[in-house]
Amino acid sequence: MACVSKEQCIEIIKQYEPSSEARDRNQLLIDGFTRFLLSEDCDIFDQTHLSVCQDMTQPLSHYFISSSHNTYLLEDQLRGPSSVDGYTRALQYGCRCVKVDCWDGPDGPVVCHGNTLTSKILFSDVMATIKEHAFEASEYPLIIHLENHCSVKQQLVVAKLINDTMGDLLYGSQKLISIASLAPQELVKKILIMGKKLPQDQDMETGEVSDEDEGGAEKNLLKRNASNHGRRKIKLCKELSDLVTISRTSCDDIINSREKQPMWMANSLSEAQANRLINNNPEELTAHSKTFLTRVFPNGSRVDSSNFNPQDFWNCGIQMVALHFQTPGTNMDLYDGRFRQNGGCGYVLKPSVMRDNIPIFPAVNKDIVPGVSPQVLRLK
Repeated sequence: MACVSKEQCIEIIKQYEPSSEARDRNQLLIDGFTRFLLSEDCDIFDQTHLSVCQDMTQPLSHYFISSSHNTYLLEDQLRGPSSVDGYTRALQYGCRCVKVDCWDGPDGPVVCHGNTLTSKILFSDVMATIKEHAFEASEYPLIIHLENHCSVKQQLVVAKLINDTMGDLLYGSQKLISIASLAPQELVKKILIMGKKLPQDQDMETGEVSDEDEGGAEKNLLKRNASNHGRRKIKLCKELSDLVTISRTSCDDIINSREKQPMWMANSLSEAQANRLINNNPEELTAHSKTFLTRVFPNGSRVDSSNFNPQDFWNCGIQMVALHFQTPGTNMDLYDGRFRQNGGCGYVLKPSVMRDNIPIFPAVNKDIVPGVSPQVLRLK
């Protein structure tokens, strides 16, 4: 420590040294020194980030967004229990994007990991829990990622439950075109539904959309490449489609998507798909993420609910890097470190090189960006 007076040292000793004899001799012993090192006075965390301190008026695409995958699961992906406690824990942790997989149930729609032995919970209970805790840790917008596997009959029930439970908290789909450019500050205490959506000129009560089951993303991709056929189609009712504010799509051609992709569409990529893009087209992926929302989720092969390193995807500016919040470890520690800043609100402003209109950003190498001074961190 520099520029510390004798009087300040004595105050530190009085505050942290547990031994009265040592305090009388102005000594700081090992126990006192340990208490001092573990105190807030020695915390390397920037105290200004204990509350929201970043600009919250930029577009949603300019932020890293805390996101959970298969939020309802408490353990593994095959036999683990499903519980509303998963949503409570994630939302209290500051998560701003939760995953809801809804399926037909005998007495109404249920939430579970389909085609596995995981237990089922009522969709109505999930909605009630999300509403209760939605803005407990953060007032900024919450995204409900809805993966729909229900029949049209139960889709109508899902739509009614969402409407009845969330009410005025839902952000209206009539503002669909401008959603990607809206700022977190403009969406305070609003809930956005992300999912499949019918074309805007659709007048029929039901229509067809591509079925993008995340659980079989890699298998479906291989089948499409092998057969050169389009995605399997599923029925979607207009009532549920109208609630969707962010339309989810898979993007196999990230290079050309910027020319034709609407601003209200978000790309959903598996870990393997995103890695291929990072390896083959990192600059294009980073440029794409300056304007469009992108979400990356763990491969289906991670049946033990293990997590990948999120930094690989943050390096390309991907906003919603979804992890299994129920699995502790180094990768969740890294996630916690990322989202503890800015008051733990679940939104962290991306570095300027991931937001500004510069021609090339080398996301996966260490080349210096022309016109951008490198930052050097020295630890002593």
